[in-house]
Amino acid sequence: MKINKINCYKLAIYLIIILNIGVLNINSNKTFTWFYFSIAVTFLTFFIYLISQHKYKTTNWYNFFIVSVFAVYGFQLIRLKQQFMPLLNVGDTIKRYDCILFLLLVYPIQEILKKDPNGKFLSTINYLGIINLLIRSIVWGMYNFKGINIAPGYFSGEGGTAWTRELGSLVLSRMAGSFLDPYLLVFSLILIFYGSLKKEKIAGFIELLFLFSYQIFISQGRVQVLLSIILILFMFLLKSRVSNRKVIQYSILILLIFIIFVFGYHNILAFFQTFSSNNLNYGGSTLARMNGFNYFFQEWKNNIWIGMGFLPDQIKLSYDTYYLADYGTYINIFEYGLLGGLILVIPLIYGISEAISNIKLKVQENKIILLQIGLTFYIVLGSPLYNYYWMDNITLLVLYFGLTLFSINSKKNEQN
Repeated sequence: MKINKINCYKLAIYLIIILNIGVLNINSNKTFTWFYFSIAVTFLTFFIYLISQHKYKTTNWYNFFIVSVFAVYGFQLIRLKQQFMPLLNVGDTIKRYDCILFLLLVYPIQEILKKDPNGKFLSTINYLGIINLLIRSIVWGMYNFKGINIAPGYFSGEGGTAWTRELGSLVLSRMAGSFLDPYLLVFSLILIFYGSLKKEKIAGFIELLFLFSYQIFISQGRVQVLLSIILILFMFLLKSRVSNRKVIQYSILILLIFIIFVFGYHNILAFFQTFSSNNLNYGGSTLARMNGFNYFFQEWKNNIWIGMGFLPDQIKLSYDTYYLADYGTYINIFEYGLLGGLILVIPLIYGISEAISNIKLKVQENKIILLQIGLTFYIVLGSPLYNYYWMDNITLLVLYFGLTLFSINSKKNEQN
């Protein structure tokens, strides 16, 4: 591989992804260790970007966003130091929130996409995500069916074991995927609906089946399954808009929905009932989230403009424990107030606008454009449930912002 700035950028992004998808957490969860190393790589990569010539011009709004985000975090850090009994000390706060520096990677990602018309960079990221899930599947199978835990750090439970959940007559331990799962899902659907070769479509279909199997049996994420089904329908309709066989495709879609509803009605009904606070198995977690939302809302009302400030991963009260990861994008408004929350949503607003523009123009043959559209839909749909600025998810957001900026700037260059 020829050594130049683009290849340096690629290697840096690949390394950061490998460090943060958790594949190296074999003996124990070393998330924070990998984050420190990733931050160092981020600074080095951004420094190379700054001193390089002939850079891809970035839109002013993203530059404004970066400055504003760092200002918000700086203000909240100063505010934290002035509090009498803060919930977090400065060291723990930096340890938990330094992931925001990953947003600097969007600049070199733009450079990569500009020089990568064949999409090899995006395909490599897909391969990394699939390899990670394959390794996790093997570890999960060994633990559940052989009783051998060869990678304790992969499990989210205490002491290197795992949380369990009933799946039919089986009680299986759960193992999460990674932040790349939505990316993999969109990528597989692009291969299925837009692949030019038969082998691409087959590969996409196999990948999609694998991802669904992982969600159902291994991570056992009810919300993930629901979001995935909705995304498939969206991508199907997106393809149908530019197809010459719209009537046939719409007919197939309606028939599939009818078959699923008729033969799986009871299972579908049971699935949605799991989100009820009265559900025997899942009602407790649903009720806890509802109570937690009310708790944060009441605290936030004391200072709606600048929020509650930095919060620890979990809030322990005498009667319950609330985990920040359970409250999606809302927690950003509770922490940083309306001002900070509005700043954090700026790139998403531009991303939605760009996706709608591309759909209207039917610019849907470019893999980068399709990824941007698919991820926009998924992230918007999942934002009430997932906080994409959370340290476990922010790397996906960085990739998404890079896709969005590249799409915007590409159209500007074409117009000029």
